[in-house]
Amino acid sequence: MGRKIFDIAVIIIFIWFSYVQLNDADGTKWIIIYSMVAILGVLSLRSLLRPMYVLFAFTFLAGYTISNINLFTTWLDAGQPEFIDYEPTNIQEVENIREFLGLIICLITVFAYLIFTKKPKR
Repeated sequence: MGRKIFDIAVIIIFIWFSYVQLNDADGTKWIIIYSMVAILGVLSLRSLLRPMYVLFAFTFLAGYTISNINLFTTWLDAGQPEFIDYEPTNIQEVENIREFLGLIICLITVFAYLIFTKKPKR
């Protein structure tokens, strides 16, 4: 039962994340990334999730997160401006840290699926 609740929460959260990207300039990229995680939730809910799918998603997200570490460092260099507000902002560093945190949330979620789908030892 707990796993189904996790899957449903992942689906709802990542579809919502995708939806709020519709008005973003680089929204298509983020819709694809967030949808990938939501699809893992759908596959898991339907018992169709395979370790290969999760490993692919994790490898992709880990590589993409590492290659975008500059999103985090530019925010640090800018003096760590507030990023948890609901007002639109033109500060690029705020957009950068929000995107980086989105990647971290994806990576943590997919890591959880990686643990769930680990093949038992024989």
